[in-house]
Amino acid sequence: MFQHPQQLIMPQSVFFDRYPHFQQIPVAPLGDEFERLARFQRWRKGTTKWKVYRKECFDAEFELHLGSIENGKLAGWQTLCQELGVNGNLPSIKQCKKVKKPDNIV
Repeated sequence: MFQHPQQLIMPQSVFFDRYPHFQQIPVAPLGDEFERLARFQRWRKGTTKWKVYRKECFDAEFELHLGSIENGKLAGWQTLCQELGVNGNLPSIKQCKKVKKPDNIV
């Protein structure tokens, strides 16, 4: 059965597993979930601690999808774009790579 990409449940990142009292919402964009976790942990946005944890979070998520991206699979690129909060189902890897970095990505 086909599911629209916005309805796909993302695998839980190992980063969020480090915080057992935080319940990740698997269908939420990664940036939104990190912001929610940061508020939960009281990490002030823009601080060194916030930046370090944010980088760890995004690196872990990228690693989770790296295999399908390295193999040139469109679905992996689409999933990564979706988790970064990019709307729409981009029809090619080339278009996924052209996506501008969202303002909330540092």
